[in-house]
Amino acid sequence: FLIGIRILGLGVDKLTVIVGALSVGIGLGLQNIINNFVSGVILVFERPFKVGDYVELADKKGQVLQIGIRSSTLLTDQGAQVIIPNGGLLSGRLVNWTFGKSDIRLNLLLTFNSVRTIGEWKQWLQETIPSFDEIDPGIPLKIFTKDITTDAYILSVQVGIQHVQQIERFRSEFLEIVKIEAIKYDTKVSSA
Repeated sequence: FLIGIRILGLGVDKLTVIVGALSVGIGLGLQNIINNFVSGVILVFERPFKVGDYVELADKKGQVLQIGIRSSTLLTDQGAQVIIPNGGLLSGRLVNWTFGKSDIRLNLLLTFNSVRTIGEWKQWLQETIPSFDEIDPGIPLKIFTKDITTDAYILSVQVGIQHVQQIERFRSEFLEIVKIEAIKYDTKVSSA
């Protein structure tokens, strides 16, 4: 090989420079692939999530469909399959909503401007919220007075939800019922 290089007129020093440049280029190109591969191996041993778990990473939420050596696949609520490199799963903030037997809670702030008393609204909320199918009866319902102003009061409501994918449906249905009840009593209501 060296004799062939000599016949072509290239010196060993020039060959060393060319091989060195190629090595650096290949090394930089493979850096990301190796990072994802090593992250995949770590995921296999650490198991921060498994297939079927509902996870949130940065702006992506979804159910884990597949965990591969280089990347993992999520199924979003919109039905899209998102392929996420394993390096991103380990380096970013990952929330596993279904890890073990974790309880899922939803916190709402309701501001009422009403002639109806705080006690009457609390009683109505205590009776109404458990009737929703999405509510987890094993998690106690909490309703507290958060703040009182001259013309309104703010109630903090914490409810347990059976599954993370039911949060938005419950919030939507619940707020619609609160609005209907507020109209009955000529009440202005807002939520946060």
